[in-house]
Amino acid sequence: MADQEIGASDFAHIESTILSITISPAFGTDQTCYAAGPAGLYHSDDAGQSWHSVALPSPDIPIFALILSPDYPGDRSIFCGSQGGVLRSEDAGQTWEVSLMPTPAPTVAALAISPGFAQDGIVFAGTDGDGIFRSEDQGVSWNSWNFGLLDAHVLNLAISPNFVADQTLFAGTSSGLFKSRNGGRSWGEVAFPTAAAPVISLAISPQFADDGMLYVGTEASGLFVSNDHGAHWSPIGVSTLRGAISVITLARTFPAEQALMVATNEAIYSSPDCGTTWIVHSLVADAFALAAPYGMADHQPVLIGRAEDGAEWVIKD
Repeated sequence: MADQEIGASDFAHIESTILSITISPAFGTDQTCYAAGPAGLYHSDDAGQSWHSVALPSPDIPIFALILSPDYPGDRSIFCGSQGGVLRSEDAGQTWEVSLMPTPAPTVAALAISPGFAQDGIVFAGTDGDGIFRSEDQGVSWNSWNFGLLDAHVLNLAISPNFVADQTLFAGTSSGLFKSRNGGRSWGEVAFPTAAAPVISLAISPQFADDGMLYVGTEASGLFVSNDHGAHWSPIGVSTLRGAISVITLARTFPAEQALMVATNEAIYSSPDCGTTWIVHSLVADAFALAAPYGMADHQPVLIGRAEDGAEWVIKD
C-alpha cells in the first residue's frame, strides 16, 4: 500500500481503549499490526484499514502488554501480558497457551523479548508489584529474577539490540530506572534522577552498543536522554514538551535517521535531530501507543492507540 493511500476515511476504528500497538517486522510486505487494551486483542492485515477481534482463551481477558517475536514472519509468535500471567500463541493468534505467574496473581504490565529469541527462547515480563520474570523456553515457564531490583512496580522494559552479546536490559519503575548486565538475573539502580520518577516510557537506540543512547519518559518531569549507556542523563525538550511522556518511538533506522516521536497526554511531538529541537506533530491527546512503520517524514502517517478513540492513523497537522 502506498503511503498516501492511508487516511482517516480509510480507517476502521476500534471502539475501545488501546494501550499497546505492535507492527510486524515484515510490515512492508505483510501489512500486519496488532493492537491491545482492556477489551482484548485486535489484528489487522491491511495496515489498519480494518481490524478484527482476536479470540482469546476467555472473552474478558484484558491485555496490558503486547510483543511479537523478532522472527514473527516465520514463527508467528505473539505474547500478551494480562492479569496473572502471559498468553502465548505460535500461530498468529489462532490458538493460545496461558502461562500463569505464582499467586497472588500479578498484572503483567511490560514485555521484552531477546533479539536472539529463535536460539535462546528468552522473554521477560515486568509486573506491577511482583518485579520481573524471565522465561528461557519461549514463554512456557517463568522464574522470578529480582535480586537488586529495589522497586517491584515495573512499568516498562527495554532490551539491548545486542542482548545476545551484552545481556543488557533496563526496567523503568515507579521510583526510578534499573539495569541488568547479566540477562536479568540481577539488577542495579541506574543514576537516573529519582525526583523525576516514575519512569513511564523507555526507548533504546538500535545502535545502543555503539552510541549508548537511551531515552526515558516521565510522568511529570519530561523527557531525558543518556548517551553513555545510562551513566549520565540530560533533560531534553524542556521548553516544548508538555504533559506525561507516555510513549517514545525512534525511527526504524535510528540514529542514521535521527528522528523520534513522543506522545503525551496533550499532543504528539516529533524531533528530527535526536531530541535537540521539537515541533508539535499532531494535536492528539492521550495517546498510549505509537508506531511509525512508514517513517517519520512530515507526510508519513503514524499509528496511535488512544484511551477513547482506539487506534487511528494521524498525519502531521
